[in-house]
Amino acid sequence: MKIKKFTAENSQGALQKIRQALGEDAILLSMTEKYDRQSRKRYVIATAAIDEEYGNEKGKWPQKMNPIRPGSGSAGPEERFSLDESNSAFTYSRKNFVKKPVEQQTSRAVLSPDFSELQEVRERIDSLSLLLQGTGYPEMPPDFIESYARLIKAGVNKQLAGTIIHNTDKKMSRQGRSSRKYIKREISATILKLLESYPFSSRADPADKKIKVMIGPTGVGKTTCIAKLSAIDKIYQQQKVGLISIDTYRIAAIEQLRTYANITKLPLEVVYSPAEMQTALTRLSDCEVIYIDTPGKSPQNGAALKEMLTYFRDCPSPETHLVLSLTSKEEYMKDVVERFSIFPLEKILFTKMDETGSFGSILGVLHKAKKPISFIATGQNVPDDIMKPGNDLLTKMMMGEKP
Repeated sequence: MKIKKFTAENSQGALQKIRQALGEDAILLSMTEKYDRQSRKRYVIATAAIDEEYGNEKGKWPQKMNPIRPGSGSAGPEERFSLDESNSAFTYSRKNFVKKPVEQQTSRAVLSPDFSELQEVRERIDSLSLLLQGTGYPEMPPDFIESYARLIKAGVNKQLAGTIIHNTDKKMSRQGRSSRKYIKREISATILKLLESYPFSSRADPADKKIKVMIGPTGVGKTTCIAKLSAIDKIYQQQKVGLISIDTYRIAAIEQLRTYANITKLPLEVVYSPAEMQTALTRLSDCEVIYIDTPGKSPQNGAALKEMLTYFRDCPSPETHLVLSLTSKEEYMKDVVERFSIFPLEKILFTKMDETGSFGSILGVLHKAKKPISFIATGQNVPDDIMKPGNDLLTKMMMGEKP
């Protein structure tokens, strides 16, 4: 196996040099576009290989190389994949790789360095193929691969990331793609537009309802969120706040909320049955805001969810927040959204932001729930560690930037 690099002004020139040096049986391994800042000109570096042992055997290697046309919107009949590495865009063609000779060679007792290098390239191509699977956008332009990888690293699911890249690609000019800063800005604009379809709640919004219910799986931090929000309403909003707990399954949960209530001097009612809910609401009728804490429920336990729903049959228009932990997998959170939809969900509240560095799942959950986000809990400190995220902040989080 003989591997060689070639430099030329464009891809056609590089292919011509490859044919002249290695012949028609040469295999194109990569084609890299570079930019010389001093001369302000673009050029390409191509890597090609020729197998001197197998190259002369009919059918072992492709008889003719397929030309690569820079800027072509279609990859043609062959399957193409793109990879961004070291600030340069690589374009590979699987059609120009023939597995049989490599497999025969690697089965020998000693693996030559040349074949190891070729095998490494093939593995990288296969990895990229897996990366692009499920995006619905397998022909992704090389200029967008870096941004796509950033979205995936941030936790955005493949299909949604592919849609974001595809929508950005459609509205961008070819000239604009030469600037990574411009590409990043346009992708951020696409995410921002998507987020704007889910309006964000505001504590000053007069449409906010008096009764606020926190529901969700076990251990997501519902009680702590109520402690934070009730303290904010009393201390900063100067509102009269009341608390209700129906989490009578766990003594610790009631005691935790009772401790918060004693510290902040808030009235607390404990409800043991649906029939007691109206009485508790009547006792707190002079409160401007009432927070209701609920027991954590498994999304798989439909009977338990329906039982808990009966507590709110006489509750006048509650504002129901579904509380989800950002440490959970996106598919699990989507399942929770679907199964808890028997409640009149109005908003999504995310917790444990401080326990993860991946925030892209927020976008996938909002896309599934079609509900606005109310708050994000950023830690355990009461009442400080909770915030109202805006579109700009969430966009930065989707792009992998720390808030």
